Amino acid sequence: MTRILVFIVAVMALLPVVFAQAGRGFYFHVTDCETGAPIVGAIVAVLRGASADVASTNATGHAYINLPAGDYSYYVSMQGYRTRGGEARFTAGMVFSICLFKATEGFWNIVSEITMWQGDIHAGGRGWAMLKLKNLEDGVFNITRLEIWVAGYNSPISRLDMSSGAVLEKVEKFFNMTVAPPQDSPTGRLKAELRLKATYRQPDGRALGPLTIISDLGYVMVQSYRTMVVQLLDYWGINVVPNATLVLESSLTGGQYVFKANGSGAVLLQRIPEGAYRLTVLYDSPYTNEKTMVNMLSPVLADLAANPVIRNKLYEAHVKVKSLSGKPVEAEVYLGNVKQVAEIAQASDTRSEAVAVFRNVPRGQYRVEAYWRGVKVFQGSVSVDEPLARPSPGGLLEATVEVGDIVLHLRDTLGRRLGTNVTVTIQPAGETVTASDTAVFTMLPRGEYILSATAYNRLLKKDVEVGRYVFSIPDNHGEHEARLAIFDARVKPVASDGSPAPVEKAVIEGEEFSVAGGYATLYGITAGRYRISVTYMGVAVFDEAVDISSPDVEVRLKIHPLKILVTTRDDEPLASGEVTIEVSGKPTSLQIKDGKPSQAYLPEGGYPATVRYMGAEVFRGQVSIASSETTITVDVARPVVTVVEQSGAPIPNAEAEVVGLAKAATAADGSAVFQQVPIRSYPYRVLYNGVEAATGTLTPGSPAKVTILLTRLVVKAVNELGSPLEVEIELVRGGRLVAKHSGAEAVFSNLPSGAYIIRASYGTKSAEKQVVLDKPVNEASITLPVAAVLGVPLSLAELQTIITPLVAVGVAVAALLLFSKARKKAEALLKK
Repeated sequence: MTRILVFIVAVMALLPVVFAQAGRGFYFHVTDCETGAPIVGAIVAVLRGASADVASTNATGHAYINLPAGDYSYYVSMQGYRTRGGEARFTAGMVFSICLFKATEGFWNIVSEITMWQGDIHAGGRGWAMLKLKNLEDGVFNITRLEIWVAGYNSPISRLDMSSGAVLEKVEKFFNMTVAPPQDSPTGRLKAELRLKATYRQPDGRALGPLTIISDLGYVMVQSYRTMVVQLLDYWGINVVPNATLVLESSLTGGQYVFKANGSGAVLLQRIPEGAYRLTVLYDSPYTNEKTMVNMLSPVLADLAANPVIRNKLYEAHVKVKSLSGKPVEAEVYLGNVKQVAEIAQASDTRSEAVAVFRNVPRGQYRVEAYWRGVKVFQGSVSVDEPLARPSPGGLLEATVEVGDIVLHLRDTLGRRLGTNVTVTIQPAGETVTASDTAVFTMLPRGEYILSATAYNRLLKKDVEVGRYVFSIPDNHGEHEARLAIFDARVKPVASDGSPAPVEKAVIEGEEFSVAGGYATLYGITAGRYRISVTYMGVAVFDEAVDISSPDVEVRLKIHPLKILVTTRDDEPLASGEVTIEVSGKPTSLQIKDGKPSQAYLPEGGYPATVRYMGAEVFRGQVSIASSETTITVDVARPVVTVVEQSGAPIPNAEAEVVGLAKAATAADGSAVFQQVPIRSYPYRVLYNGVEAATGTLTPGSPAKVTILLTRLVVKAVNELGSPLEVEIELVRGGRLVAKHSGAEAVFSNLPSGAYIIRASYGTKSAEKQVVLDKPVNEASITLPVAAVLGVPLSLAELQTIITPLVAVGVAVAALLLFSKARKKAEALLKK
């Protein structure tokens, strides 16, 4: 075997030389951490997945691993040294150096002996022991813990901790230890050993440890009794069973031991001899006030000590309590004679439930009652028996109790949402809720309830009851709409004619409200009498207490539409103008059309007023504003000019002009009527047939009568020889053409008396003559400077001027002709 080992080592020593030629891999260099000397034969293992590459160090402490570069886990071990391992990244050709520490040095030579073993040392009992220790090593031990272990048990039965340590040199040393075997430890004569936790310091000063050192103690005696604590639990081992009675009866001797559990369900069994027993648990049930056997066992005492828990036939009974709306109710629940309060528990992420948990309930049928706020709201029963699945209760009852909610949706008289808070009181519960939308009374036990709603009226400054209702649970559980006597009142100020009054504000119970759209709106009020005051244009037009019991209230103010008829002195409506009425020192100007001012509303009373027309003030006085119409007459009238001829007959179509005002033609009655003007003096004139016939002044309201003498003019046109001549005849007065005729005679009719100019023209010839018409028929003759017409009209003077040269020329021509004729005769005679 030794030869084979030597051969393997030799082969492994050669491996680095062989594989070094491959050009890949890396080296481990293993040394002693204390001396630095190479360690020969150390085993190097490098893990690669599920396999490993293993190499051994050679005489220089080197080992070659033929693996490619990468990250690997490694282990290095050597007999007498502690194994080291780790992870590292290796590259081709690298040398990885690591050192090992020696695992130990020498033997632990400590002699231990129990010199005394005293007290009530039994399983669950308590005693003490005196321990002697002697160090046979060259070094020194510093002991921090001593433990005594016995065969067949996995825990010490005695333990001594020394935080500062106890130094054990080469002398004997004694230790006093408390011996307290656990209740389930073995009993009798038992093999024992000592375990020390210590640090060893070598003579050269090097320290080892802390170490666990084991030393033989021989045998010890643990008496055959047991003192133990047994825990009584319910069926599932969840709840303790308090104040139960546990009876142990020895199967060997028949002796009985009776013990009582404390309030935590723990039973202390003291110094019970080893053996087999019949165990009975009796439970005083508070649910029925009867003693009930809830368990019977036949355990061996050692087994009971090893597992000191007794589960009894006692179960949980759960009563889930929910209201009519399905909400959990923390009611007082009675199961038989026991009361529990249902507690809220989270059944899921979104659901909770109220559960009354009754623990340690024996099998049976039980009466269940639930009370909420002192009122019984449920009565039923539940059966309790052994459950099938852990940790189910033995009995489960889902109790829907007569606990409900009354939800009032608060609305005004029209069913709309409220804009104000309402206080709702429920009796006899004595709860009060203030809300503007929904009043919720939850978890009400069965019974009859009276709900009264009051609202604070901020205008009347008092609380007013606005509703009273009677509901009962469970009959009226749920939601209800409460139409309260709360409403939005619209106070409509109107004028005397019923139209919306032009007011902007109203004072109601001392608070100012804006009037918008013809209404002053009072939000969320109650029925009652409210004092309303309204002022318009500085005048109080309303101040009374008004009964407001419905959403729409009309208040008739002392405001009237302006009913004034403005007439002239002619007793006709003033066509236009402006009336100014002064109310409370503030003027109000209104335009007048057809005798009536533009639409306006004024407070009742008498007020100073002025009327202006065409820039002139035509009225100043008091006007009365009331529901009836008032007439005022202004200093305005129409100018009237009546034109007649000398016989008194009216002259139609004569032109009458009020200077600076207007012109008008007379009508068939000879009158010209002008527009309305302020009463004063106005100049006028009358033209007839284009001739100014009269002038003067007039006052509107007093017609001006003008009489015109109408004449007839006959004009005859003749030439210078006295012969009638067809000419153009014009009649002019004041530089204006009055009439025009063609012919040798012109007749002009209906001419007003006065001076005229007659103009006649014939071709380029004209003549002019002034005549005065002062009698009904007038004749005039006009002579034009025309004697003959030789292509053009010529007068006698022009003819004379033309003929005289012609005569002279004719004489000369005649003389020349005679001279020529005579000469011709003479020449003829000479030729002959």
